[in-house]
Amino acid sequence: MERFDAIVIGLGGMGSAALFHLARRGVKVCGIEQFEINHTLGSSHGEVRAIRKAYFEHPDYVPLLHRAYELWDELQLTTEQSIFERCGMVFAGQQSSPAVDGLNRCFNEHHLPHDELSADEANSRYPKFNFSEDDTVFYDPDAGYVVPETTVERHVQLARDAGAKIKTETEVKSWREVDDGIEVTTESSTLTAKKLIVCAGAWTDQILAKLGLPLEIRRKVQLWYSTPNVDSYSRDFPIWFMDRPYGGVYGFPSLDGKTIKAAVHSGEDVTQSPETLKRELVEGDQDLVLRCLRDTFPGIIPTLDRFSVCMYTCTPDEHFIIDQHPEHENVFFGAGFSGHGFKFVPVVGEILADLTIQGRSDLPYEFLRLGRFHGI
Repeated sequence: MERFDAIVIGLGGMGSAALFHLARRGVKVCGIEQFEINHTLGSSHGEVRAIRKAYFEHPDYVPLLHRAYELWDELQLTTEQSIFERCGMVFAGQQSSPAVDGLNRCFNEHHLPHDELSADEANSRYPKFNFSEDDTVFYDPDAGYVVPETTVERHVQLARDAGAKIKTETEVKSWREVDDGIEVTTESSTLTAKKLIVCAGAWTDQILAKLGLPLEIRRKVQLWYSTPNVDSYSRDFPIWFMDRPYGGVYGFPSLDGKTIKAAVHSGEDVTQSPETLKRELVEGDQDLVLRCLRDTFPGIIPTLDRFSVCMYTCTPDEHFIIDQHPEHENVFFGAGFSGHGFKFVPVVGEILADLTIQGRSDLPYEFLRLGRFHGI
């Protein structure tokens, strides 16, 4: 039987970061992934993900983002590959929208650098966009994008270099508390550890079934389009988020010089489990993205190049859950990242490592604890 100080289940974004932070602090740790590293069956793929401090979801995330940015910069220094790039973000929405209210609250509470523009001012500054006359437009100079596949790969490699053991294509069948910690049974072996960390994404309900976490899996489609003038939307172009009455749509500059990526952030297409997820493109998947591209970018003539299906694992309030298991003091977990979690990957990994090693974290994560759903 293999014995460790800690075991991490799930090596996507959050799990790979937790593995890295534990290993670099000298913890004897094993990471278990049911698929290969950087598989495309979960929520940590897609070639590019947005990162921003202009956080309309809730201003309490901003202190965590400050730390996340520091950790992203540190991770970038470990490789010549692109992991974190600041290219700015343009956001547009109607003045009365919850997202605009959220941004104003965020800017007021945290004094973040930004520009607020009228539609006319924005159309003059950003001539490739077409803003509606009732739009309020913000520019966030600190925003940019991160590369999920390179992030996961780098965290896993750095953890391995620091002594972590990695088990891929290994499914966890069960876990239980034993006298000296936690026993994890996989399809091929049994492992024990003093502590267990679960970062299983959409599979969290299967790993922590008895906990009854309030999680809902939503199907999300990422789309890449070619356009004849793609060079006009290259790396010096900002990421963008359009908060429209028909939905929130976001997109990126062209990173490959051939295509641009866009997707719908809002809306619900609920699936019962990762195993029942529709992974093919179906009728209606492109409708809102194409509508937004037509409304916002008159110069884009989109032709679908490729697509990828991923999952949002959402909580009722669409905020994360990071906590200690209420019935097992040696078990910790991160779940319900609700489609906006990847930008927090390194700091979530750090928090989970803190909790695992010392039972607490000085980082301000308390508003994300499970007890908020139970009045605790």
